[in-house]
Parts: sequence; C-alpha cells; structure tokens
Amino acid sequence: LALHHSAQFVLPEIISLADDPVFRVRKAAALKVGSLCAVVGESLALGRLLPVYETLARDEIWGVRKASVESLAEVAVVLPLEVRTQKLVPLLQEFYLDGSRWVRIAACQALGPFIATLPSESISAELLGLFTQLANTQNATASDSDIAYYCAFNLPAVAQAVTAARWHEVADAFRGLATNIQWKVRRTLSFALHELARILGQTLAESELLPTFDLFLKDLDEVKVGVVQSVCDFLAVLSPAARLKYLHSIVDIKAETDNWRFRHRLAEQLAEVGGIFPRGAVIETLVPLALDLCTDAVAEVRCASIAQIGKLLGLVFVDEPQPLADDSPLQSFLRSITGMASATSCYKRLNCVQICASLVSSLHTGLIVNHLLPALAPLAYDPVANVRLRLARLVKQQLLTSEVFVELPTTKDMVRAMRKDSDRDVLISINGNDFTPPPYRCKSCPADGGLGIGSSYSEIALSQLDSMRRDATCACACTAADHDSFATDAHAG
Repeated sequence: LALHHSAQFVLPEIISLADDPVFRVRKAAALKVGSLCAVVGESLALGRLLPVYETLARDEIWGVRKASVESLAEVAVVLPLEVRTQKLVPLLQEFYLDGSRWVRIAACQALGPFIATLPSESISAELLGLFTQLANTQNATASDSDIAYYCAFNLPAVAQAVTAARWHEVADAFRGLATNIQWKVRRTLSFALHELARILGQTLAESELLPTFDLFLKDLDEVKVGVVQSVCDFLAVLSPAARLKYLHSIVDIKAETDNWRFRHRLAEQLAEVGGIFPRGAVIETLVPLALDLCTDAVAEVRCASIAQIGKLLGLVFVDEPQPLADDSPLQSFLRSITGMASATSCYKRLNCVQICASLVSSLHTGLIVNHLLPALAPLAYDPVANVRLRLARLVKQQLLTSEVFVELPTTKDMVRAMRKDSDRDVLISINGNDFTPPPYRCKSCPADGGLGIGSSYSEIALSQLDSMRRDATCACACTAADHDSFATDAHAG
C-alpha cells in the first residue's frame, strides 16, 4: 500500500489491535510494528508507533514482550539516532534482564542486529559487553540455547559497526567462537571470515584472523567449506608475502578430501585466485591444478574449471611472445590440451573440445590458429556424435561469428564436413535452429520385405504392421486346422 493509505487505514488498525484484550492479538501487532514503521516513515513512527511499541514491550504476557524484542531492530532502523540511544537501548537492557527466559534469549538474538544500527561512537562499552558475553560458554543464557550461533552470525555486522579501531573489544569473543565445541558455530564464522578480513584490513587480518584461517582449513568438512568458498576474497586482503604462503595450501585442498564439492568451489575461483598471485607461482602450481580439474571425474567440477581455464591462461600468458618457444610453459600446456584430441577415450576428446571453446575467447588469435584449430579439425569426423556435436557448437558460436576465423580454410573444412553429418543434432547445431534435418532413416532391415537403407520409420512401421497381420491370419488358420484334425480323430476313435 502507498504511504497515504497505510497511514490512513493500517496504522490506526494496528494501534487499536495493540490494545486488544486477547494477548495473541497484541502479540501479532507487536510482530508487525517494525514492518509498519518502515512503511510510514520516521515522523509517524516516532509520533504514533513508538508509544505503542513501548507499551507492548512492557506487556504482562511474556509472549507479547518476546514479539516486541523480535521487532526491535526493524523499529530502530527507522527512528532517529537520539531516540535509539535514549529510549531503545534502556529498553533492550530491560529485555536482557527480563523474568522470562524466552524473552532473555530473544534479547540475546536481537542484540547483534540492534548494535549494527548504531554508529561506533554511540555503542557503549557496556552494550558491546552484553554482546561479547554471548560467546562465553560460562554464560548461563548462552549455554541454554543456540546463543553462540547467533553471536557468530551477527559478529561481522557488529565488527563493521564498531570499526577496526575497537576490534580489541570483540577479539576475545571471536577467539571463543572460533574454538566453540559446536561445529555449526565454527561453520557460521568460517563463512564470514573474508568479511571480517575486509573490515579489519591487512595488518589486523594477518595478526588476528590468520591463525583461525589455518585452524578452519584443518577442521571438519562442514567448517572447512566456508573458508574454501571464499578463499580468494580472504587472501586478497593479505600482503603479497603472506598470501604467497597459502598458494600450496590451495593446491592441497584437492588432495586432502574426496568431497567433490571442495574441488567444485575451488574450480569456480581459479581465475580470481590467479589474479592475486605472481605469474611464475601461478604457472608452476595453479595452471597444472586447473588442467587437472578440467579432467575431473565429476561433471560439475569439469564444467566449472573449463569455464575458468580460458580466463586463467589468458590472464597469465597475456604478454607471451609469438611464436612460442619450445620451452615455453604455454607451449607445454597447449600440447597437453591438444594431445587429448587424439586420445582413445571419447571423454577426453570431448574434454579437449570444451577446453578449446574456453580458450578461443581468451587466447591470442595466433595461438588458436596455429595450435588449437589443427587439433580440432580431425574431430569433425569423430566416430562419437557427442564430440562432433560439441565441436559444431564451438564452430557455429565462436568461429563463424569471428571475422578472423570464418575465412580460414580449417574452419571451412570443418563446416563442410559437419554439414554432411549423419546426426540430426550435429546438423541443427552447425546450420542453426531454423534448419530442418532429414527424417531418421533405418540402417538395416534385411527381413522387412524389401525395405532397408533409405526407408523411413513410417514406411517400416506400416510394413511391420502388415507383417503382424499376416502372422495373425496364419496363426488363426493353423488353429482352425488343428481343431478339425482333432475332431476327426475323436470321431474315428
């Protein structure tokens, strides 16, 4: 609804329901006060909804007070800063000391989102201390519920609110959460580690977060996945010297676990990771890892790495001199890729086409003409249709659309060969979706009454139907003859 209609119809209704004798109605009103504040704006929220919210927050029924706590952060975002500090902070402290355990737990959960709405200078040490106590396993409230989990979830928002200058006030809470016995707490923190690094900056990230990063890399898979998923973002904050120490750790991720999801997440970041390390280190470690992931046993990993390898090689070898020297690392990698085109396994030949499709859009034109196209040309006659199909898509989408490649004799030869292909999907891919391929043909039907190569499926179906009718007629005739024979023998007996 528009602001005018919300103020005219919804606002009076919520105010009326907040005074309803049925506590469930008041509870529902308390849950919606925050959303309504966001719609009606600061003026109406301050003048009409804040008094109602304060009344609901001190309701005699704990369920209504708990609902008020859950709306606290939404209400705070709309109200002016002085109202937040003068009225809502004392109200939150009342919630924290409430007689109901459920209200206290809700206050602990709402503490982080509420602090995140305040600037650093408005966050008192006492208020921040209430939040950091949630990470303490000796805290009675925290030990009775999942409060440590909520503390870990809200820690990046609180750290951003207090800024890196006050990190020392939350550092103990961070270390406590990083060693919490519950893996779900550590997992939540592992997914936020790169955000904390961005907030703290290079110096504090190296001194405060690197020990935890090392710890999470050796933790359970449920925890480790968080740092693997954002490893590039985390390492990008570090200094080049500190970052370089972890290059081999990235490569070791593949060997340390059989979980293909780690390889998949690593494959998705190959190009980004290659951009934050020196060229020599990437050529020595990361490019071989990328080629290995391109031939992974899991299709998801192969697809992700193939999508990245073109960007990675294009980034690393952007200034490679032409023609390539025999001892050039790029020459060696291209030989490894093009060598797959003559492999006996059709899967490797298919992989070769997919990798080349990624390289065509990233590498220098001369490398594609001199190294990739000669290896791809024989695959236009590959015995496996899927290999020819993927090559047809590469030619149609990437070579024929380029002014450089479209006039090459190699390209024309591949197009000519695939336009005579026997597979309908290959013909559609190389000619375009508007192309209508010929109908399917039967390869061989020696006992079809003269129908064989060149006969369509409809002709074969009609022939088979006639044959079935003839067989049925013969069967009926044989049954009748057998019946007459049996009757004659019975009469003679």
